[in-house]
Formats: sequence, C-alpha cells, structure tokens
Amino acid sequence: MSDLSKQIAQKIGLKLVEITTRQSNIPFYRGDLRKSITSQVIERKGDTVVIVGSNLVYARAVHDGRPAITIRPKRAKILAWWTSPDKQRRNTPFPQGKAFGRAVKNGEIRIAKEVHQSARAGNPFLSRALKTLQQEGFEFVRQDLNEYILSEFFRKR
Repeated sequence: MSDLSKQIAQKIGLKLVEITTRQSNIPFYRGDLRKSITSQVIERKGDTVVIVGSNLVYARAVHDGRPAITIRPKRAKILAWWTSPDKQRRNTPFPQGKAFGRAVKNGEIRIAKEVHQSARAGNPFLSRALKTLQQEGFEFVRQDLNEYILSEFFRKR
C-alpha cells in the first residue's frame, strides 16, 4: 500500500464520516451513534480499502431496521427500569427491599415479565452518506489523485 493511496483513502474515509455524522443525516438521541462512526484504512488482497462504520451493537438495527422483538429477563424473574431519563442516563442503582416496592408504587420504576417492541424501519444513514459523497464529488482529493497517478505512471516505466 503506497503512502499516497493510503492518504487518499484516509481523506475519503474522513469525508464519509463527516457526511455520515451531519445532523440532518444520522439519528440523534444522546449522540452515542454519531460519536461512534469511524473510518479505518486497511490493505485487503493488495487493495487499499476504507472501512466506515460503528462498533455499537445497535448501529446495524438503526441502519437496516429490525423485526419485532420480545425482551425477557435472562437471570431474574422480572425486567425493571427507571421511568426518569435522568436516572437511566446516570445508571442509578435500584433501591433494595421495601424501597424498591415504594419506587414501583410511586411510578419511579416500571416492571414487567416481558416487553414487546414493534418492528422498526431502517434509517440507512451510511447509504445516504455515500450518495451525498457522489453528489458532492471528489474535488477534495484531486491534488492527491494527480500525484498518485503521476507516481504510478513513472514507477511503471
């Protein structure tokens, strides 16, 4: 992998990340998905390849959609969650014993044996970013491409 081809691939990858993470393109709840989008340049079978994506487990479900699911507890008898987004965000531990029962009665904690979530349509933010990159063009790597073409031309001679 030549330094110039790697440099071009890195610029394209970074541009694709920038387009993907634009506010109007990627869904935003807390910003975790937006912050997780990265690019990596690798060599695969002699070709320089750019990989753009996320390491979040739910990123693919957001991008491609998912079928309806039922969530059940694995190691407990019930599911429990805070109703306050602030307590959820801070991962506040649940109270123990009678305090837990009071929190359920007061509506601070919800409990269920299972939770059904409906199917969700995909939001293909990476696919849209690729289309946008094609529309905006590759002017940002023109100088690098010219240098690469010249270096390859003279290297072959």
